[in-house]
Amino acid sequence: MQEIYTRPAHVITRRVGDEIIALDMDSELYFSLNEVGAQMYDLLCEGKSVGDVVVSMSSKYNVTDDRLAADLDALIHQLVGRGLLTPAS
Repeated sequence: MQEIYTRPAHVITRRVGDEIIALDMDSELYFSLNEVGAQMYDLLCEGKSVGDVVVSMSSKYNVTDDRLAADLDALIHQLVGRGLLTPAS
């Protein structure tokens, strides 16, 4: 769980309240993240590893590491699939 991701240069984000709107300037498609997804995305884009995000957020939201890791994995899969997040090289 030490994978690290980054936001591609062609993606612009804006915070709207507790949410994040991510816009892919290449495809002109946008994706909305709720409060929890926005926090996950922020931490990942700050260079935190997947494991660090799990530890940080599981205590904050009082959920098990396994549950949070599964939710984070699903979000990462969606974001990578839409070109809004890429593995760091």
